Amino acid sequence: MSDTRWFKASRCVSDHHCVEVADLDAEVGVRNSQRPEDVLIVPKAVWRDLIAGVKAGEFG
Repeated sequence: MSDTRWFKASRCVSDHHCVEVADLDAEVGVRNSQRPEDVLIVPKAVWRDLIAGVKAGEFG
């Protein structure tokens, strides 16, 4: 995954414990900027459902 392009949230103002996300075609990679070797990979449909739930306030 060394050639993967990772993105940080715009609210992340430093490299200290930021969530990073990568588009992996049919999947999405998620990691902590402080532990880049530990990557969670989920199907895009699951990622979309998570984001929709967050936006809807389901995890208040």
